[in-house]
Amino acid sequence: RHSASLAARSGGELPVELELPPTHRMHHSIFACPVSKEPTTPGNPPMLLPCGHVLALGSLTKLARGSRTVRFKCPYCPAEATTAMAKVLHL
Repeated sequence: RHSASLAARSGGELPVELELPPTHRMHHSIFACPVSKEPTTPGNPPMLLPCGHVLALGSLTKLARGSRTVRFKCPYCPAEATTAMAKVLHL
């Protein structure tokens, strides 16, 4: 029954995991901030919020109005954080 409702929501197809050959497993480490839509750089790195969402440092700085201690709401969930609570992600 659950599968039928999932199939109906996904256009009649069920999601299936496929193992890709090594030649198709290429990836890149470019992260585009979902807020600013810009790729991150060493000067504007991706930052992991305590809630698990990731934004560029520039976006966090704007949300926190330039302060490391001002609390702001995550743009994607109700969690609050400060810039000081965020951790740099090394891609």
